Amino acid sequence: MLNFYKIIDYIPYIVNIILREQHFRCTFGNAVPTAEGAIEIAISETPVTIHGSKCLVMGYGKIGKILSKDLFGMGAQTYAMARKHADLAMIESHGYEPLPFTSLKERVGDFDIIFNTVPAMVMDDAVLSRVRKDALVIDLASKPGGAGFYLDKIINIR
Repeated sequence: MLNFYKIIDYIPYIVNIILREQHFRCTFGNAVPTAEGAIEIAISETPVTIHGSKCLVMGYGKIGKILSKDLFGMGAQTYAMARKHADLAMIESHGYEPLPFTSLKERVGDFDIIFNTVPAMVMDDAVLSRVRKDALVIDLASKPGGAGFYLDKIINIR
């Protein structure tokens, strides 16, 4: 039989675990379904599997972190792009390939699927013109977005 006083000793630990879980849900709450939805779109819109695909996640905020983890877990060759050196180091420590934003123009043509989470116009016409014609670009950024989709009719990118 459990001693009641022993159980009371564990209550602060249990409360701490519950509070940490609630903090995680508040902090990353919408990022998880957003990442899962983006992956579902990528699966349905591409003729290849995620496993083995070269995926670029632009931005390493809440959505970028969850999305990178999920893609990596599915076997994608996961590249994550960030501005800050600390984020690039974290990206590498998680096993993903880090890319600084300064290399976007040169490397954007390497990817099968590109997920943008940066809420600024980072994919201008010079960048979009280098995206492969068979690549899929998914813009998850809040307004104004980060991909110039007014150009999609001109260069025929999905």
